[in-house]
Amino acid sequence: MLGRSDLTAVQVGVLTTGFPRHDGDFAGNFVFFGCRALRDRGLKLTVVAPHTAGTAREETVEGIPVRRFRYFWPPSLQRVAYESGGPSNLRRSWLAWLGLPAFTVSYWLHAWRLARRCQILHAHWIPSGLIALASSPCGGRPPVVVSVWGSDLALARLPLLGRLTIAALRHASAIIAISETMKRELLALGLPEEKVVVVPTAISPMPPPVGTREDVRRALGLPPDRLLVLYLGRLEPVKGLGHLVEAAALVLAEVPEAAFVFVGGGHLRPELESAVRTKGMTADFFFAGEVRHDEVGRWLSAADLFVMPSLSEGVPHALLEALASGLPAVASAVGGVPEIVRDDVNGYLVAPADPADLARRIVLLLRDPERRRAFGDAGRKLIEQRRLTWDRFAADVSAVYERALSSAAQPGRRPRPWMPL
Repeated sequence: MLGRSDLTAVQVGVLTTGFPRHDGDFAGNFVFFGCRALRDRGLKLTVVAPHTAGTAREETVEGIPVRRFRYFWPPSLQRVAYESGGPSNLRRSWLAWLGLPAFTVSYWLHAWRLARRCQILHAHWIPSGLIALASSPCGGRPPVVVSVWGSDLALARLPLLGRLTIAALRHASAIIAISETMKRELLALGLPEEKVVVVPTAISPMPPPVGTREDVRRALGLPPDRLLVLYLGRLEPVKGLGHLVEAAALVLAEVPEAAFVFVGGGHLRPELESAVRTKGMTADFFFAGEVRHDEVGRWLSAADLFVMPSLSEGVPHALLEALASGLPAVASAVGGVPEIVRDDVNGYLVAPADPADLARRIVLLLRDPERRRAFGDAGRKLIEQRRLTWDRFAADVSAVYERALSSAAQPGRRPRPWMPL
């Protein structure tokens, strides 16, 4: 087994379809946080990510070289990545479909070049994993580690393409799942148990707010005297926000002093605002748009409870950050969420796509400040007990690297060609 000192001599190539485009950007920020923590352990990393208009082709971000590949001209027409995320972009943009072949070829070429200079490839999300595995189709590539984050599992669930995807992923040295629930699904899809390892994700500590809650609310343009229900994340259909708007009407009929705050961007915003107007709730909803990641703590500190009505999830960082901030949560029982939200302990679990159930649980918490406080304390303690720090995350990922490199170094163990059949 390699030691920590041995890993400092290893060059890690990181492939990702999302990486922060500027300071404070949410796009792939947890990939950056993980890379930074690995860098702090002495590892040398180079990141390859898609280019987008306004970003440098090559830059160094806190000591980490980042190379962004172009795939369309002019750069403003590069629509496959970022914005709302690849799958969502493809569903609503013909430009994304038009750019997809060039995106794939350019990504593969950059992965091929990166593989020549690295001892290990770490791919974030399944599409990047397939690119990494194809970087040397005739063999000879470095070991490949693939991190599955949740939304990318949709690819593995498809009838035919999913089978090909799982067949390809069997050639990876390791698959990192971020929850036990995700690991069970990956095993059920056909991946070998010895290759799937759970590495819980991590969160960054939130700076304490300046001033009282009322001061923070006024600074954010929020009413200081209402019970605020906060949603934080992308405004996309998979987040179940249409059901939340329906639930809000039921909540306001019971608790008229409540108000709802949506923090985040996405193409669904006009539709949500229209639904709010139609139901006569304009004065009860606040759409903040996208905010910098280092501003999230202020919005969390301004809220009374956190809500996440998603239809599908991995382990959402926003939910972890809410619990760490002492907020009680009402969340859909999907993906790895039940491993974080313990029903009637630090929040409530609800059935997805059920506005009545969602509204009932929100009303219960809004009417019971003592329960909100108890749930908030329990959530904060759970996050502390889980040690969801980036230092712990980097240590776990380093151990995965060590096993992958040791296995690849065994006599007769050479990477096999990528044959997905």
